[in-house]
Amino acid sequence: MPLALLTDLIQRQSTCYFASADLCDTPVSAPLCLQFGIEDPVVTPAVGLPIIMSTAEYTPLLHGFKRNKTYTRLRDEAFQDCKLHDWAEDPDYVDLVAKLRGMTGFAAFDDKHGVVHSLKCLPSVATQIAIERSHGMEVLHNGSGEILDVCDEERIQEVSEYTWRLRYQGKSFEHQVELARQAAGMLPAAILRSFNETAMSGDKRGSFTLFSAHDNTMMAMMAHLGFRDFPVPSFAAHLAFELHEVEEDTFVVRIMYNPAPEFFTSEDDEAGLEGGLQSCPYMQLPHQPVMWEDREFGDVSLEDFSNILLNARQSFQCEESWNASANGRADMDFPSVLSQTLERQFSWRRRSKKNAASDTEPITAYPLSVFEQQVAGHPDAIMKLGAHYLCKPLSKNEHKFYRMIFGNGFEPGCSCQFGLGLDEGFLFPSRTCACLPTSCFRLPASCVG
Repeated sequence: MPLALLTDLIQRQSTCYFASADLCDTPVSAPLCLQFGIEDPVVTPAVGLPIIMSTAEYTPLLHGFKRNKTYTRLRDEAFQDCKLHDWAEDPDYVDLVAKLRGMTGFAAFDDKHGVVHSLKCLPSVATQIAIERSHGMEVLHNGSGEILDVCDEERIQEVSEYTWRLRYQGKSFEHQVELARQAAGMLPAAILRSFNETAMSGDKRGSFTLFSAHDNTMMAMMAHLGFRDFPVPSFAAHLAFELHEVEEDTFVVRIMYNPAPEFFTSEDDEAGLEGGLQSCPYMQLPHQPVMWEDREFGDVSLEDFSNILLNARQSFQCEESWNASANGRADMDFPSVLSQTLERQFSWRRRSKKNAASDTEPITAYPLSVFEQQVAGHPDAIMKLGAHYLCKPLSKNEHKFYRMIFGNGFEPGCSCQFGLGLDEGFLFPSRTCACLPTSCFRLPASCVG
């Protein structure tokens, strides 16, 4: 995402929403992200910066590959009879493992684990080397005086990149589709839902959402998008999704992946390009997985973006379905609320355009679908009554009551959480705890490893 676009969003007082899986780093990194490159940033004391941090160690939003039995099984299948077994027979790689054992004392390099297991752990070494080098430290400093030569580092990087990709791509295009689907978790659905709500809401202010995650989150998402053998993300790498209204009620999605901002920048960054950085052009979303060098460039319509993820990639649409699949059960027959919602929205937009020519009133969009997906009947539903949060599924009578409140004229642009406030004894809808429409997503690797 071009910095100029983020600056413009902030100057127009758009909504900026930050979500992170890292409780320690985000309170510092999120404000710095806003201030970076913005001349004379204006900070209003009365306005805080909303930062949403995970209260659980792992959630399927950014960690679909964690606590996922199906993903673990598919990943282990990918590592069977892979290239690591050939390297384990090569004296150069066997000697490298022994050398690293002496330099680091890393338990994974112990003889009892075998050379294949040790090679699978080389990505941790590659990450440590990158961290130390970025801080100007002596690489893998040790008491024995051993140092890595150029060939050692080349082999470490070669094995690490192969291992990183194998985790989310598998050994074939077919394997990649299901492996990456599991690993990407609920992130694709979160992006889809926000983009489509924004398109329906008519809010022209724009907004910005940042998910601060790790390189594994980004690689899982890149594989799920359908790219194979893409560059492994380095420090500050980011994956940007932008929603643009190119003409009235016509929306396109632009996808940009910057694996290493030290060397690359967006195609709109004139200063960076003049300074010698290489351009990262917007990429189209392939209908089927493609090799990185075969990717096509340009925009993709919002409708195609949604259809490819929901149909070709079979992105999970609700957390219950992900949980069922992650625990080794077939995807349960949960209502495809997200698919139904998007189809209603696209049909409404198509009919609206057609009706506009004849001056007929467009069909009113159905506003309850996201609410029903997030709250009604959801075992982990979060509702707010005054200052209290309630976590319980709705009964039939409660569902009817909330349909009555939200069913007539409630703007469908708000999602995820709905608030109910008490004011002088009256119960009324409140958006104070609602996540606002999102028109741009950015997924950075705040730390690698």
